[in-house]
Amino acid sequence: MPFWIDKFEFAEFSIHEIFVLKSFRGKGVAFSAVSKIMEMYKGKYRVEQLKENTSAIKFWKRFYHS
Repeated sequence: MPFWIDKFEFAEFSIHEIFVLKSFRGKGVAFSAVSKIMEMYKGKYRVEQLKENTSAIKFWKRFYHS
């Protein structure tokens, strides 16, 4: 399962953006996609989002605590 790394630590991969059409939001699409990507490409990931993007913050908190 994914893990958090310090922002100054080396990351092999980076996730910049995830976009899900409104009709598919809340159905686990992003969670499944990110899980599959991290399963296919094992390593350390760096994930960032804008501090005002509360939807992204909630998503990543749920993802990392699942």
